[in-house]
Amino acid sequence: MRIRRYILWGSITFFIIGCHASMLSPSDYMSWFENNGQELKTSKTIDEFNFTLQYKPIPYIILKENGGITPDKKTSAKRELELKGMQYYTFQISSTGTEKNILKTNARFENEYFSRLEYFSSVMQDDLCLIDGNDTLPCLLFHYERNYNLAPYTNFLLGFEEIAGKKLTSDHTLIFNDEVLGCGTIQLSIPKSAIENLPALKEN
Repeated sequence: MRIRRYILWGSITFFIIGCHASMLSPSDYMSWFENNGQELKTSKTIDEFNFTLQYKPIPYIILKENGGITPDKKTSAKRELELKGMQYYTFQISSTGTEKNILKTNARFENEYFSRLEYFSSVMQDDLCLIDGNDTLPCLLFHYERNYNLAPYTNFLLGFEEIAGKKLTSDHTLIFNDEVLGCGTIQLSIPKSAIENLPALKEN
């Protein structure tokens, strides 16, 4: 009986410690995300293009917008309410070839540069969707971060509906039906386990 009691107490202690370990301060949360959140990011290379998908939880977005510091409760609650109801991702395209500008990589004709620029600016949104369980979600928020060749990659900020009360049952898979790079359909998945095991952010 005594041995059983010790085992039970040990299990409870381990559970409590585990719970506390998942509650991180703002600085620890940012550090964890930047250094240990690799399961929330996935990449695939096709021809001379690399495609990367990064899942961004709302607490991370709020901290990032505020320089890694949690804003006051009122500001934080307001921003969380604004972001609530959506799930957010950064979709990045970079070139693996000698030409680092993806507007020019593998372009056969001069007008391809402008065709890609127009496509990335608006049309591309219609060629993106997210598979979330049995649901195929359209891209509701889309922003092309044009960097004017100051970085060897291009970011697209994406937002999809977060269905209230829906249980997480599968990986989240982004589908991009490329129309200008010659890569066809690209699929990138964020594992269900990675989303489930996100640490929580301690409140101020």
